[in-house]
Amino acid sequence: MIVKSMRHQNPSFSYIIDYFYKGMPKNPDLNWSLYQNLSKGTGAKSIIQEFEENAGYLQQRSGLSRKKIFKYHEVLAFSMESTPFVTPQKLKTLASKYIKLRDPEGASIALCVPHIEELKHIHLHLLFSSNHVGSDKSSDLRMDNAMYYRIRKEIEIEMLKLYPELHHSVVYLDEKEIQKLIPKKYQLQRGNVHIAKKKDFGKQSKKKQVADTVQNILDNSNSIADFTEKINSKDGYSTYSRNNKLSGVIKDGKKYRFSTLGIQLFPENLKVLERMDELKELEKTQKSHQLNDLER
Repeated sequence: MIVKSMRHQNPSFSYIIDYFYKGMPKNPDLNWSLYQNLSKGTGAKSIIQEFEENAGYLQQRSGLSRKKIFKYHEVLAFSMESTPFVTPQKLKTLASKYIKLRDPEGASIALCVPHIEELKHIHLHLLFSSNHVGSDKSSDLRMDNAMYYRIRKEIEIEMLKLYPELHHSVVYLDEKEIQKLIPKKYQLQRGNVHIAKKKDFGKQSKKKQVADTVQNILDNSNSIADFTEKINSKDGYSTYSRNNKLSGVIKDGKKYRFSTLGIQLFPENLKVLERMDELKELEKTQKSHQLNDLER
């Protein structure tokens, strides 16, 4: 599954929690939330209040030379091929597993809500406080690259053990790891696809090299702007668009459409990056409002 993480330095929680709740499914059967260490109620206003009161402990802490991180926003997204097999209970279980992986102590405040777009694109938004409940102590949620990579793989292992029918949503495990975790009927399904991909790329080593490069950049990007900037700054690479839509890369003068590179869950990845961009814009707007209020 696609896993993205973004840190926020803004102590306000209203813009992000409002965004979470506005995007929740209207269908009551698909509308649910998960909470950790929230005690004042489950409405958006009370949740915002509780997160912000807890962030106040971090604001009071002195002696911090680096910029304060007040929250971590993370997204888990699934392949559209997995959509028919996804249920609210499966999502709740996987969200709970992920929260445990990210916060083994259970010391932060956490919130998870689902977003389902056009009944196809399913993703979960998670929010973690960066400090322990009622304390200025960090909840150790900061991840280096090695930890980020490990957690991504661990949640996919958990997913395949519990719900092997969601194998189309795997991004970070390699094919050998996947085959060991899933029943034979799914092994055969994946085997046929894997063989076909090998044939496609067999005589196109340059195309595979481009695909691998773009996949790696995509895995380490947290916005469309970040993704395109990283590609365009790579020697010999640039992006191109059609009808104002990001369409592919140019490598040494040759164009490669994203749709032909065989990149894992590419449409879903773009949607997630677009959502992260939306939240970055909301954070900028919130900061602007805060500055205006201070100047009055």
